Amino acid sequence: LGISPVSATPYALERAQGVFGLELHLSYYIYFVFALLILLQIVILRRKYAPVQLLQFAASFLLAFFVYWTDRGHLLSFLPEPGSYLMMIVYTLVSAVLIGAGVSLYILPRLIPMPAEGLSLAWSDATNGRLKFHDAKNIVDISLLSIAVVISLSAPPHKLAAVREGTVLIALLVGRFVGMFNRLWGARLTAWFGK
Repeated sequence: LGISPVSATPYALERAQGVFGLELHLSYYIYFVFALLILLQIVILRRKYAPVQLLQFAASFLLAFFVYWTDRGHLLSFLPEPGSYLMMIVYTLVSAVLIGAGVSLYILPRLIPMPAEGLSLAWSDATNGRLKFHDAKNIVDISLLSIAVVISLSAPPHKLAAVREGTVLIALLVGRFVGMFNRLWGARLTAWFGK
């Protein structure tokens, strides 16, 4: 049903790479897009950008490394292939819940985020919390999804590259689930981490 919104832009770039005269693996585009997201955080926060957040470059490198060495479904090969469209939707919804829980667990204690979440956090921080993190997460995901659509439709082969209804569902739901989990366990988790 598509690819995650965070990976959609790198994937669209990989599919359109003939325009650039390149033949790079998806992992390179992931690192490139994530580096841009980190740079956007620096621009938004300026002097408030904590140098420790530069560790996002290392986290992005590790993710790109794992994408390179585990692409084509190796990591989740133990899960049965969904046999019907309904099961694909169920997998997508379960994924949205799990991603929302995972993002909430590392954002609340202010652990080093992945760049898309770091951009969401920077945006929320720059507005002094007026823009809630989960709302910023939705905006970032929808923006990355929109950029992927534009790239996919404007560069050969001029068709959507793995952006489907599952991508849209994830873009719309993950931020909502992050907000739900933040309300559910936010105070306890923040107290436990002492922040």
